[in-house]
Amino acid sequence: MRLNLNLSEKKNGLLTGAAIALFSSAFFGFTGFKVFFGFIILSYLPFYFLLEKTELEEEEKAVFPLFLGLGIFPAVAYWIGVVLPFKAAIASAFFVISAITLFVRALQKKKAGKADMGKIAD
Repeated sequence: MRLNLNLSEKKNGLLTGAAIALFSSAFFGFTGFKVFFGFIILSYLPFYFLLEKTELEEEEKAVFPLFLGLGIFPAVAYWIGVVLPFKAAIASAFFVISAITLFVRALQKKKAGKADMGKIAD
């Protein structure tokens, strides 16, 4: 993963995340801290990695996964939860979305590899 942000933008992102984590833990204790990092790991990161190779601006790549994570992840967990228990559905939804992300990234690498081979043949 390579972020094309300058140092001040990275600092702003980290400071914002730290402020949210501090706020969550100050008002809700350790549970708020766990919820914040659970959201980041389960809902935000898979979609961020999915959008990483797109031609979006860095700000868009940082904001779009938030809304995708709030919309798609609960929907996938709900429909898997129809068949499985709730905790297993959450874990399964994470693995399904992560597998889709890995699959799309592999297709992009394969497509880029074929494009490079076409350049060599020309």
